[in-house]
Amino acid sequence: MPKGFVIVLCLMLGASSPAFAQASPVSVGPLGTPITPSDLGGWSASTPISAAEAARDAREQGFGKVAGLRKDDYGNWIAHSRKGALIIFPDGSAFPL
Repeated sequence: MPKGFVIVLCLMLGASSPAFAQASPVSVGPLGTPITPSDLGGWSASTPISAAEAARDAREQGFGKVAGLRKDDYGNWIAHSRKGALIIFPDGSAFPL
């Protein structure tokens, strides 16, 4: 292998390494790790919602036959519907799990 090629390769690799150091560190949890309000930048609901309100909000967003509601440690509601499991946040937004 030519000496010039090795030098150019080393310079290229050396020049690209500072870009890796500038990337902001992101801690990625294992798949299925729940997202908490603090993970979303300090967002928090002003008042928690009841199970009836959570079920209504989920039905309004297209999740039919909402049942089996249980509250998690973060104030979110976990439920089952015709579309499968879902999570309902205190602001009323519902997402499939």
